[in-house]
Amino acid sequence: MTGFDFLLQSRKLGMKLGLENMERLAKALGSPEKKLKFIHIAGTNGKGSTAAFCAQALQEAGYRTGLFTSPHLISITERIQINGVPIPEEQITAIINEIAELTRAWDHPPTFFEIITATALKYFETEKVEWIVWETGLGGRLDSTNIVTPEVSILTQIDYDHQEFLGDTLFKIAHEKAGIIKEGIPTVCGVKDPEALLAIRERAKKQSSLLIETAELQWVDLGIKGKKQHLEIEGIPFQLSLLGKHQIQNALTAFTALFAVLKIPVKSIQRGFSKTHWPGRFQIIRENPLFVVDGAHNPSSMKQLIETWKTFCGETKATIVFGVMADKSYPLMVDPIESIAEKIILLKPNHPRAAEPSVISALFRNILPEVHNDLSSLWKELQTTKKPILLTGSLFLVGEALQLHQPASVTPMPQLNELLKP
Repeated sequence: MTGFDFLLQSRKLGMKLGLENMERLAKALGSPEKKLKFIHIAGTNGKGSTAAFCAQALQEAGYRTGLFTSPHLISITERIQINGVPIPEEQITAIINEIAELTRAWDHPPTFFEIITATALKYFETEKVEWIVWETGLGGRLDSTNIVTPEVSILTQIDYDHQEFLGDTLFKIAHEKAGIIKEGIPTVCGVKDPEALLAIRERAKKQSSLLIETAELQWVDLGIKGKKQHLEIEGIPFQLSLLGKHQIQNALTAFTALFAVLKIPVKSIQRGFSKTHWPGRFQIIRENPLFVVDGAHNPSSMKQLIETWKTFCGETKATIVFGVMADKSYPLMVDPIESIAEKIILLKPNHPRAAEPSVISALFRNILPEVHNDLSSLWKELQTTKKPILLTGSLFLVGEALQLHQPASVTPMPQLNELLKP
């Protein structure tokens, strides 16, 4: 069986929460997680951007820095990076083939996410990475990434998402995500919700973990100037290349972990925050007329996106291109979308879990949406419109847009990417 066949079979297994199989797989690879240094990040919203801030700052400080995130937008290689460069095709293929051989006779074969997590660990060990910024997939306590013991744990904003796995209250969801807090390891918390904070404080106390809450920081929002978000943290000036008030919160969280816990020099953090690029988060792919793509896919992130649009664009209305997964709380996204929409176009992302546009259409009260089959058939029209465009609702949809926008920049792994849609 080839690595490609192996991955295809693992995809059919679906998701399985729990660490036993992941621990077994890591041991079979020589326990690379015990030889590496990690920053472990969990949360509902903001963990990817926070991870990107941390990774870029560590890189600016001169460290060889690994970054593990999910999902990918275009190519699976995006999930595993060193100093901003995705894992080469031949190396991801070789490691997956090795894992396939090691686990061929297992009664309980590893899942897709376990395989990718193990691939990252092996790659980072082989390449002698000095720091790894390590993002959870889903939850925290039972997430495959939770076999590591980090130097610091980070918790970003907590909101309702994946309730079928994590629980139906913010306390339960936060309890699962706080499972990354380890005995005696410092924790940085950017969470504001009181119910979620209660669960995190309980876990930190139980684990004798020093809990540092970003709410204690003094900071000033100086607004957006020249496509940069300007602010001061504890009197220190920063420029963020990622836009939006929610990115300020992500930067506060990253700053606290980097400066207060890891003692990374301020100048390295400043340079890192100014250079951080995180695709699909208020990403401007065309300036005139404006075309923005953003992967907001739950009510909280959608509200943040709309606030960012209003801050950046004032009262300017947008043509909204919206596609979403059926398991998301999309009825709660309708009002925020209508508040900035001149026109609404609904379509179905290229994903098995995508919601039907005809179902979503009935939810809009003030604007009658247009319905299209897919993004590729609409793309030419979007290129010729003279109106500002905001494409949002799903990272999968954003990935399609970026691939259509810059097809030559996509790493050509057609067989692997076809098997492993984001």
